[in-house]
Amino acid sequence: MAITRLGGANAISGTIPVSVGGTGVTTAANLANTGNLVLLSSSTLSADTEVVFGSSIITSTYKSYIIRGVHIHASADNISFNFQLSDDQGSSYKNSDYKRSTHVLVNNLNSNTYISRQGSSDTSGTIAGIYEGIGNASGESVDFEVQLFDPRANNDTQTMVRSNYQSNNGRFTLNHGNIAHGAVASINTIKVYPSSGNFAEGIISIYGVKT
Repeated sequence: MAITRLGGANAISGTIPVSVGGTGVTTAANLANTGNLVLLSSSTLSADTEVVFGSSIITSTYKSYIIRGVHIHASADNISFNFQLSDDQGSSYKNSDYKRSTHVLVNNLNSNTYISRQGSSDTSGTIAGIYEGIGNASGESVDFEVQLFDPRANNDTQTMVRSNYQSNNGRFTLNHGNIAHGAVASINTIKVYPSSGNFAEGIISIYGVKT
């Protein structure tokens, strides 16, 4: 069978449909978002006291969101990283009624001690720094994820959190758990912040999860 070779003038251009093996997208930004996660915003940190993702990002487009922190270094010692929710675009933040169930694994503490911590009326959601505080010495950085489920629904807001860090005691610590905010509300803003000091360095990003 003869093979026809197409020259540059006759080469395929534009979008190749998914049905014939293409991606269905054309731009570099779209090519980066062909998986389940869509990058919506990213902040490179330098002496930031908080990172806020507002109503232009948290919309009805996605049912869930993932906030990811990579190599976050704190300026203060023995602190926690927290979040608070808002239903009025950040004019005020919910500062009560956060319910927490967190499991903590601390290496090199009494033969790898496993700890459970609960709270029924916290003033914020705790991402990292439960039982073992976050350190600020060289190498004591934090990596974390917060998954926010259907925040715009007029219902209790459910989150799932996990973090991995070296504590102020120099011990490697894993926090994993869930946090619910009990007040019925349509959440459109979330802020992430250290309990003291600031975020000295790192990157915090938010992704929409395609369902």
